[in-house]
Amino acid sequence: MNSGKLSKKAAVRDLGPKGCGIIAVECITAQNTILARCKPLVIAMTQWDVVLNLLRDGTSSVTSALQLAGGKQEVEVSANAMAEALDVDPGIEEKVVRQLFSVVRTNALEISGEMVGLFLNFSRFNHSCDPNCELVVKTGMGTDSVEIFTTKNVSAGEELTISYLGAVVQAKLSPMQRRRHLQERWGFDCTCTLCTAQQA
Repeated sequence: MNSGKLSKKAAVRDLGPKGCGIIAVECITAQNTILARCKPLVIAMTQWDVVLNLLRDGTSSVTSALQLAGGKQEVEVSANAMAEALDVDPGIEEKVVRQLFSVVRTNALEISGEMVGLFLNFSRFNHSCDPNCELVVKTGMGTDSVEIFTTKNVSAGEELTISYLGAVVQAKLSPMQRRRHLQERWGFDCTCTLCTAQQA
């Protein structure tokens, strides 16, 4: 498992109600790589297939996934889907399956429009509508990975953030549409500096 190399200039920190995030531990200039060669813990065609592959991979993959945001929440799983999960791992608790699906819905990243991946260190980056970092997805036969680099100077103690929407989608949405999309897709009300300023 390659969770990706996190720069020594950054660290995972507990940010209270937001959960964990990535913080600059020293001043970082623009165009610095923060996360390099982060490969997926699991990759599959759909979010549900990611859940099934986690169950197939065993306890260590399930435990790693449950440490991500959403790991304490449960979402609805259809009876047929639950039966499929229990067929893969008869010893798994239904509660754990619902928690895994919550993790995947919250953290999975679409790769090239055809696959979905769950990346460990990448999943620690929180969203901002005015991010200071950018995500690059690198695809290829068996070499899918993500990298994150700074797009502006960042002060020590500042949170390192990306846009979950991507620049193209974000540019097309009004502030209200953007916040609604974030709530519907990722389940949170955005309180970034840009959203707070636009609501004032």
